[in-house]
Amino acid sequence: MVDGMGRRAIVFLHGCPLRCLFCANPETSRAAACATSSCVSVQQVVDRLKRLQSYQLDGITVSGGEPLVQPQFTAALMREARAQLGWTCTLDTSGCSTRAAVRQEVADTAAQIRAAGVQCITERL
Repeated sequence: MVDGMGRRAIVFLHGCPLRCLFCANPETSRAAACATSSCVSVQQVVDRLKRLQSYQLDGITVSGGEPLVQPQFTAALMREARAQLGWTCTLDTSGCSTRAAVRQEVADTAAQIRAAGVQCITERL
């Protein structure tokens, strides 16, 4: 299993407060890289993912950087991918945020994921 179960699309988000030496995507954390990236809406990402449906993917993995730097976007993307594509969603996170709003968003998202019928979820906040 790499980045979740089954065949998956991976969505990388910019921004991370950590500077881990072993980071697989350090370019997503640097300000210069973020300055050259483009801002897109959740629907724009979902529309791009729709183009991958012919590959019979099972889901998406939202990674980064640190996706919890953008908690509302991450939660909305996962909700829309599930609603519009029927795909499973995996969150690849260090859980490093200390902001109460982020922690609440993760807890709320976990509850929504459980309500959608996911049998296994692990929270370590």
